[in-house]
Amino acid sequence: PETAFAVWADSHPRTYKLRRAIDIVMPPMGKNEVLPLRSGDYDIAKLITDLEEGQLTGCVKMICDERLSRGALLLFRGRAVGCIYGKKPMVEPYPIESAIQMLLLDSFLPETKLTIYDLPDEVILSMSAMFLGVPVLEKDYADHKTLEALNKLLRKETAILSATGANEMCLAFLHEGEIFGTYHVDDQKFSDRGASFDEVMDKAEDSKLEISILPSEMTTDKVLFGYGLSTTLEVMKGQTPIEM
Repeated sequence: PETAFAVWADSHPRTYKLRRAIDIVMPPMGKNEVLPLRSGDYDIAKLITDLEEGQLTGCVKMICDERLSRGALLLFRGRAVGCIYGKKPMVEPYPIESAIQMLLLDSFLPETKLTIYDLPDEVILSMSAMFLGVPVLEKDYADHKTLEALNKLLRKETAILSATGANEMCLAFLHEGEIFGTYHVDDQKFSDRGASFDEVMDKAEDSKLEISILPSEMTTDKVLFGYGLSTTLEVMKGQTPIEM
C-alpha cells in the first residue's frame, strides 16, 4: 500500500503554486499558544513514531537556523499529506516527497525548533489538495468568482481555494461540498465566514484564483492515504546518514 500510494502521487504532477512560506499553514485554533520544542531535548526518532502511532491530525512546523531552513508538515491520522520546505538561497519549492525527507533530516539537528499542534480534519484534508490534489482549469470556474458561487460549482468536493492579490492571500477550505472556513494568511486569522476571500478577489483586477481538488478515492478505506513517516525514515537511511 505504501508503494501504491507513492506511485499514484508521482503519476499526478501538481501545478499548484505555493507563493508563501510556512505561514500559509494556519496556527492552532485553540486559545493556548503552543511553544516550540528543541530537538536536542527529545528522541526525535521516537517523537516521529509517536506522531505516527498517535495518528495526529495537524501540523509540525520546523525552524532550523543551522541550515537556514523552515518547514511545515501536514499530518492526517499520523501520515504526511503535505509538506512545505524551504531554505536560503533556494527559490523553488521541493516536491512533496523530497520536502518531507529534508524536513525530517533537519529535525534531527539539536538546535532545531519544532512546534506541533492539532488542526481539524477539514482543514488538513482541504490543504492536502495543494500537494496531492488535481488542479481545476481556469476556464472551468471563470464565471464563478465569489466564494458562494464556487461552493455551488464544486458541490461535494474536498478542495483548497486560494485568492491572491497584490499583497495578500486568503485560503478557503472546502470539505465534502461545504465551506469549513477561510484563513487570511497575512493576518494569520481563521474565520468561518468568506468575507476575506471575496474582498481579496474584489480588490484588484489582477487578483489570482487557484483551485485544487482532492480526489474522493484518496480518503476511502481502499487507499492508504499519505506518506508513512517511519517508511520515509527507512528510505532515508539508505541515502543519508541519520543519527538516531
